[in-house]
Amino acid sequence: MRTTNILTTLLLMTVAAGGWAQDNSQVPVPCTSELYKQFDFWVGDWEVYSNADGELQGLDTIAKQNDGCLIVQHWRQQNDAFKPTGAVNRLEGRSVTMFDTETWRQVWTDNGGTFMPMKGGLVDGNMVLTSEFSNPTWPIYKWHWEPKADGTIHNFGFVSTDRGETWNQYFDITYRPRRHGSDDSPS
Repeated sequence: MRTTNILTTLLLMTVAAGGWAQDNSQVPVPCTSELYKQFDFWVGDWEVYSNADGELQGLDTIAKQNDGCLIVQHWRQQNDAFKPTGAVNRLEGRSVTMFDTETWRQVWTDNGGTFMPMKGGLVDGNMVLTSEFSNPTWPIYKWHWEPKADGTIHNFGFVSTDRGETWNQYFDITYRPRRHGSDDSPS
């Protein structure tokens, strides 16, 4: 009986060791396919300017994290254009964006208490995300990121208060790579 137990134990150890030693070179690495790189053009350290008047609107730092599975944003408004009502500070927000094997998803939140889940994907080379609120009385937001050949990004957004029948543009900005040495770096 003791010999059987020893042989069984050795057999199980051999099988387990074989599992640990198996060749994993054919196992796909998460978040590395081209689909997960569709929004990489947004990654960087940016100064963001109004297309209406050319004024600096904000500073935005976009980074890939969690082995490339997440895109994390930190926005800092540089004027009072979107200052939350009653807030002491200007708008500051963060988002987390990821590809879930079928669609891009983003959650935006800011110091005004906004929590905006969005989803979408590439449309003619542009990333387009639309809000998905469960309350049908809330507005729908649609944001577009259009990469340009000069390394800038045209970013613009629309809002609809009639469930998508009509749309009004409410921001139109351009991301430009941030000049090194600026004093006010987001953290």
